[in-house]
Amino acid sequence: MESPYVTQEWSQTPGLKRFSRTGLQKCWDYRHEPLCPASKRQFTGEDAQLFAIFAFATCGGYSGGLRLSVDCVNKTESNLSIDIAFAYPFRLHQVTFEVPTCEGKERQKLALIGDSSSSAEFFVTVAVFAFLYSLAATVVYIFFQNKYRENNRGPLIDFIVTVVFSFLWLVGSSAWAKGLSDVKVATDPKEVLLLMSACKQPSNKCMAVHSPVMSSLNTSVVSTFHLCFTVHIFVCQSK
Repeated sequence: MESPYVTQEWSQTPGLKRFSRTGLQKCWDYRHEPLCPASKRQFTGEDAQLFAIFAFATCGGYSGGLRLSVDCVNKTESNLSIDIAFAYPFRLHQVTFEVPTCEGKERQKLALIGDSSSSAEFFVTVAVFAFLYSLAATVVYIFFQNKYRENNRGPLIDFIVTVVFSFLWLVGSSAWAKGLSDVKVATDPKEVLLLMSACKQPSNKCMAVHSPVMSSLNTSVVSTFHLCFTVHIFVCQSK
């Protein structure tokens, strides 16, 4: 017996099928409806571009340094300005510097500890490809919106690629967050001073003159984690 609330006109609507018993709709033909409105896709595409630029610009273009001083008992052996510079991709074990031993003219050659290049390079690579894809997708949404709406394959492919990039963003951000933590530890002036033999002698005075500024690197991590929560699959809703 058919439901009395379903009219004959409703049952004849194109794209609808009826259950044999209830008369209710069985399925809807979505072939002409995109998975996500183009206007919303355009907005999130521009959002992705913005955060991708922040990611690879703040991380890939980073260079920093620290300055230490070693004041020996014999002032002629002292070095009050030991500059240590490092940059992307953060192969810190290749960053070498010389410090006084406070035992004559002999100098000690040291290197920073750690290598965060793999996580940093993966993070920047994902950011670059995400930026290029979001830029191309925005062009499609603006100039080819009609074709985008007519063909359901476009939104489906876009949806799948977005999910893939979201996963890569999450993995890359997590890896780089751990890598950044290692970089901060390895470049901490207090940790670097522990490597110097002269600083193990109480008669010598070792201190940090200038610490590295990593606010831009913190921004790269925060921006990408924010992007992971504002990707298409969370903000895109069908009309």
